[in-house]
Amino acid sequence: MKVMYDRVAAIDVHKDMVKVAVRVPGAKRGTRKTDVLEFRAFYGVPEEMGRELRRRGVTHVVMEASGVYTDPVYYALAGLGFTEVLVTGPADLSKTPQVARLPSPVHVEPQAHA
Repeated sequence: MKVMYDRVAAIDVHKDMVKVAVRVPGAKRGTRKTDVLEFRAFYGVPEEMGRELRRRGVTHVVMEASGVYTDPVYYALAGLGFTEVLVTGPADLSKTPQVARLPSPVHVEPQAHA
């Protein structure tokens, strides 16, 4: 089953910063626009980041599990009304092209875990 989403974000969480790639429809029909945003990883900033993603119309968010750094970002986003906030392992992400390189619209195929 192929699932398509128009407005998505992929998040890379680090100790001191969070990098976000946002994919949305472009200005011309059939085009896509990618913005890369960077936020500091301080108290209150993940909520600010989530509000910015909502302002941009993002509905689905995916991020790689990166230990204890992922938790505050996940919980900040989970309460902001996104359709889905997905945390996935590195093995799943290594099978998926980077969000900035994905064709239009973005294709996400759920992986079955053993």
